[in-house]
Amino acid sequence: MSFAFLLTTLLLILPAALGVLDGAPIDSVYRGNMLLSGETLETNQYLQKDNCVLKMQEDCNLVMYDSGSATWASQTANQGSNCKLSMQYDGNLVLYDSNGNPLWHSNTGTANSPNIYPCILQSNCHIVIYGPYQWSNP
Repeated sequence: MSFAFLLTTLLLILPAALGVLDGAPIDSVYRGNMLLSGETLETNQYLQKDNCVLKMQEDCNLVMYDSGSATWASQTANQGSNCKLSMQYDGNLVLYDSNGNPLWHSNTGTANSPNIYPCILQSNCHIVIYGPYQWSNP
């Protein structure tokens, strides 16, 4: 993939992605509904869009909540401590334990296309990664 193609793709995707934010601030406590490559969710941080919350829990489980009910999880509970979710520059979304060991990943990365990729929590409670391989959780 050429740099021009990736830049064009980002210019087409980012305005729509930013529109999904509805002006919500992204900071260390409330992260809005998007992670970009190089950003992480630390323990007890979350993404939120409407009634959907994707939370990096203390037990290292990444859980999707819809109106307070768990609808999806990474199945990584109690497999580590101080875990974090990282959107990588290769397009892969990875959950790491405190030792840097990967516990879960979206399997969307490619070393051939390092870039800035958005991971967006949508109002239908799906997580979508726009990158070398588009991915959405069930």
